[in-house]
Amino acid sequence: MSSDTFTHDLAVESTLQAEDDIWLNPDKKEVDHMTRTVTLVATGARVFTVTPQEQLFAHADCTGDVVATGSFGTRQETVQYLEILPNVSITLPNGNVIIETIDLGTSVQSIATFVYTGSGVTTTIDGGLTTLTRVDYADGYANIFRAKTNAQTSSGGLLMFNGELLVLLRVPGSTTSFVVNQRYIR
Repeated sequence: MSSDTFTHDLAVESTLQAEDDIWLNPDKKEVDHMTRTVTLVATGARVFTVTPQEQLFAHADCTGDVVATGSFGTRQETVQYLEILPNVSITLPNGNVIIETIDLGTSVQSIATFVYTGSGVTTTIDGGLTTLTRVDYADGYANIFRAKTNAQTSSGGLLMFNGELLVLLRVPGSTTSFVVNQRYIR
């Protein structure tokens, strides 16, 4: 399909056109002290980059000093829109199923290691394919494992739904059924 005939979800495109568009992932946190965000930056008409960051706070309700900040130090992945797919069955996190038109795309991860820095970082162990970091905070500590990224390519879909950016994975064996893998809010 040529780029001049490519059309996709204008809500996704217009949402991702702003540079340093920061989204919160409310579902992905291993410890109470953590917030996880991603910065999405459009680098072309059909391409954007994804840069995650985690912050760990002194207190479980994510208040007090930031004791550790984690990131890859670079973009984690580059996503390219491929085509639109109408009449897709999507299973939401609450189990409800909706029928929508989605943007299909591919994602290529960078080769990178997730690194934590800050006053709460007491130990970092490089285990080859994963890194273990111990982070101390006011009322305890957390051991956090992060896999290194390795230029892996994957495919999936994107959908703006009720103000949320949904990242979708295809149900194995299906061409038109997807599940929500991650969701992002502002």
